[in-house]
Amino acid sequence: MNNPTPNTVAAADSIEELKKLPKYAIRNVNWPDRYPLCPEVRFQLGWSETGLMVRFQVKEEQMRRICLNDNEEVYEDSCVEFFFRPEGETTYFNLEFNSRGTLLLGHGEPRNRRRLPPEQTELVTRNAFLLSSEKNGKTQFEWELRATIPLELIRQEYPDFILSPNCILEINAYKCGDKLPEPHFVSLFPIFTEKPNFHCPQFFQPVRLKEMK
Repeated sequence: MNNPTPNTVAAADSIEELKKLPKYAIRNVNWPDRYPLCPEVRFQLGWSETGLMVRFQVKEEQMRRICLNDNEEVYEDSCVEFFFRPEGETTYFNLEFNSRGTLLLGHGEPRNRRRLPPEQTELVTRNAFLLSSEKNGKTQFEWELRATIPLELIRQEYPDFILSPNCILEINAYKCGDKLPEPHFVSLFPIFTEKPNFHCPQFFQPVRLKEMK
């Protein structure tokens, strides 16, 4: 099935502007034999001179939201993730959120990552919303995660980096739930590994920041 994916990122300086941008389905089931489940997930990404904004909208029949404190194992919960790096860098940021908005924030290389301290996680503003409903006798959970990643944080790891038109980022986005009754691991761009592993920057794809209107 054709799955449109982004190659550009439009400018957005508010959540209302972000809502108007294209939505992309996170639906690459990379390990279908063992983990065939694919919840309905839509992803949006925008930029301004002061930071990046992401928005995830999720519909799923399972829910786990145990982690309350930043840098706990949110990937074991119902979780969405955004990984990125400036073009040409070997290190990357990983931002992982559960449906409460609890954040695991890391930076580094795949085999040498560190979880960033509270003074950095606190820079990421986020809001999470959860609804539930009955559908065909089953509970359907709908939740949304919005987050702003400020340039201030990005420059703590990449001091010369600026957000500007034609800047290139390398990205991927994900939905997972390691400890759900039926675990799943899906991505925006495909991953070609034997076992589930999102920490594979070789499968990030470039996106170019578009001119501001």
